[in-house]
Amino acid sequence: MKFVVVIAVVMALEIWLQERWIGKLHQWRVTLIQKAYGPRNHIATKSSTPSMGGVVFIPVALVTIPLIGGLSLDVWSELGALWLLPLGAAAIGFADDWIKFRMKSSEGFASIYKLVAQIVLVIPWAYWTSVYHGISLWPGIELPVWLAVPVIMFLSIGVLNAVNVTDGLDGLAAGACILS
Repeated sequence: MKFVVVIAVVMALEIWLQERWIGKLHQWRVTLIQKAYGPRNHIATKSSTPSMGGVVFIPVALVTIPLIGGLSLDVWSELGALWLLPLGAAAIGFADDWIKFRMKSSEGFASIYKLVAQIVLVIPWAYWTSVYHGISLWPGIELPVWLAVPVIMFLSIGVLNAVNVTDGLDGLAAGACILS
């Protein structure tokens, strides 16, 4: 039951704060610069779409979950290590959006730099996950660390980029994530 309450509070707080945050982004004119080679109707219809709208998601979850969940320090330290991947991915995404905003361009980080940043982010996380939690692709068969780390890296970087591509297509990766 506590889980349902946490999810409901996070969702309500998220909706409430997101509306205000998007209003601020419009006020500050932090909008997307549309790619010239993209669909022509995007230039007209998406020119006022704010950029950096996802900034609210991570802080809301990080503050709300431990407060409502009453998590012990041990559990929080485990969750803290688990959160390193989404926090790092959020930092990469924010930096990419910030570069686009500051340069008034549709291009942020070059793809190769994003990939390198993701690899640097995922290596320690994959190692920690495989050493302290183990990875079983089949029940009872745990992968050795030397194999688990590349598997985790491949899957993690694949998921990060799949969500990024989906979000770039329609700006609503959350909808696709919910459906999956």
